[in-house]
Amino acid sequence: MSATKNLIMTYEEMIGKDLDDFTDKDFLKIETTDILQNTALPCDPQTIEFFDAIYGSDNRTDLKRWIMVSDHNSQVNYGYTNQSDLIQAISALLPNEYNLFFTPALFFGWRTDAHAHYIRTIFIDIDGIDEYFPDMDDLQIKQWLIDTYRLPDQLLPNWVVASGHGLHLYYIVDELDLLDPSQSGLRKTYTGYLLTYFHGDIACRNPSHIMRVPGSYNIKRKPYPQTVLHHLNTDKNYEITRLDYFQTAADAVTAYQKAQQEEINAKRLETRKRNQLSKEEPTEPTDKTEEQPQENPAVETKDISPHTAIPHSIPKSIPEISCS
Repeated sequence: MSATKNLIMTYEEMIGKDLDDFTDKDFLKIETTDILQNTALPCDPQTIEFFDAIYGSDNRTDLKRWIMVSDHNSQVNYGYTNQSDLIQAISALLPNEYNLFFTPALFFGWRTDAHAHYIRTIFIDIDGIDEYFPDMDDLQIKQWLIDTYRLPDQLLPNWVVASGHGLHLYYIVDELDLLDPSQSGLRKTYTGYLLTYFHGDIACRNPSHIMRVPGSYNIKRKPYPQTVLHHLNTDKNYEITRLDYFQTAADAVTAYQKAQQEEINAKRLETRKRNQLSKEEPTEPTDKTEEQPQENPAVETKDISPHTAIPHSIPKSIPEISCS
């Protein structure tokens, strides 16, 4: 049986649908790639080290590591049950100018918060900064964090990904079982501390949140910057309590998250209003003698990957991706 057919059957069983009832949206949630059969460039050793730190090197085959690829028109998700396949897939996709994301948690099913099982990092995304980080080296990034946030050396993040005018910070911790309410609560508490301290994106509260793959492109606007990985802190102390340095009063954490949510809601409302106005604007009548519209104009869509076969057409629009 082909890998794709096996994945379709697995997903079919998971959501309780027959294959005949699948929609285009369902197919977008299935691995439909043959990239592992294609030649990939060798992956940078530091990138491999990064993913070993994020997921651990025990290579559990009962859990999935999810990546998502998107361009301006479409998106598709891939789940891998071993580290080597994940790295090989990333190596094949990195040369392309796509948004390439991953989820830091390990999942026992589809990429949802409810299916997140284990995590080994407290991660946050800080964005909208005047500095342009991809041009900085390790020492410059380190000094900027120390100066801006008054961080002692031992509390620098283990890993940083420079995404353009933003930084993704990763603090490696001893593994947390997110199915255990007490351990899930620990993650929530310390994520709240870091988000408030660094003024990060509150979407990082969700364990299924996507982050940019190191070395991938940020294709929000041209010229597309390439994300850069920095290993700033090699200390092997992964006790989560070391992050008590960032402890913040509960009411301050709540106030920050409430203010951020209100700002997000206001932006969404403004976007909806702008879109509605654009729909209501009158269009110039077409002189039929000059140009006749096509009966069914073809929509050009770019393949999500030269190595990817998608069984159904991909919708032209994709959900907004909140990631710098």
